[in-house]
Amino acid sequence: MFDNRCAIIEATIKLLTMPTHKNLETAKKYWELYQQGLNFEQIGKSCGVTRQAVWGVLKNHKYCFREKKEAPFKEKQIGAWNSRKVRRLDTGEIYESVLDAARKAEVDRSSIARAIERGGKSAKTKWEYVN
Repeated sequence: MFDNRCAIIEATIKLLTMPTHKNLETAKKYWELYQQGLNFEQIGKSCGVTRQAVWGVLKNHKYCFREKKEAPFKEKQIGAWNSRKVRRLDTGEIYESVLDAARKAEVDRSSIARAIERGGKSAKTKWEYVN
C-alpha cells in the first residue's frame, strides 16, 4: 500500500510540473529574446514578469543558458580612514591614518571620520586631516 501511495505521489508531481502548452509558447518567446542577448531581468521587464519567473520557465523546459562571464577583479578602494594623515588637535600628535588614530585613541574609526567632517569631537578631542 505504501508503494502504491508513493507511485501516486510521483505521478501527481510529474503531472503538476509538466510544462503546459501555454508555458511552452511563453518559453519559446523568452528563449528568442534570450538568444538575442537579453538577460533574464531585461526579458522579465519587457514581458511584465520577474527575472526569476523567466529563469524558471526556461529551466523547466530544459533550455541551456549562456555561461556566466567572470566578473573583473576590483581592487579594494582605499578610504579616507587608511590613506590620509590625521592630527589630534589637543595634543598635536599626527597619525598615519584615521584607522591608526582610532586604534591609539581606542574609538571607532567612523567616529573620528565623522568628527572631522562635521567639525565635532571624538574621544573628547577635535581632529583634522593633515595635508
